[in-house]
Amino acid sequence: MRLQSHTMSSYNDNSNQAPSAKRLSTTLLSPTSVDEIRRDLARAQRRRHRVTFSTATTFEFPVAFGASAIPKERGPPVGMTQIHSNMYTADISNTTECKRGVVMKFENLELIALLKAASVDAHEIAAYCREAAKIRQSRQEAAQDEHRARRRKRDAASALLQLAGYDIVEPSYKRRRACSTNSSA
Repeated sequence: MRLQSHTMSSYNDNSNQAPSAKRLSTTLLSPTSVDEIRRDLARAQRRRHRVTFSTATTFEFPVAFGASAIPKERGPPVGMTQIHSNMYTADISNTTECKRGVVMKFENLELIALLKAASVDAHEIAAYCREAAKIRQSRQEAAQDEHRARRRKRDAASALLQLAGYDIVEPSYKRRRACSTNSSA
């Protein structure tokens, strides 16, 4: 697509003048016209960059131990094997609906059941759970260390500012809601 200029040109054609004496006059467009041109260009560019797919291929993998995805709270990490077991190809060129997938979250016992169904030994599952717990604990300690380091840095900066004679206004922290338990139930 070629960009159009933001000026309009017209020839003044006076019949008294020779053709070589025709003069080019330039009239600037109004700001609203320029904005309309920009909007039209933006719409045209948005329309041009659509991608469509004609086929969808789905690979199915058996369940296995997965060390790269550690569950946030507890349980063994579940992943997939390196080689797929099934492959399906579907023609989606005539499909107009857009379907988004959802990531499934499993409970601790569901993860263990998946690994048992994949014939993983119970002792191995227990070892995976211990290893995942160590990794989660290490990540939590690293996050706490970083939080403490940021707090020390902030405190040191405010101490330097106070020594320089600046008044420090402490930020107001949001109050955290205490979890109320209903013991009368």
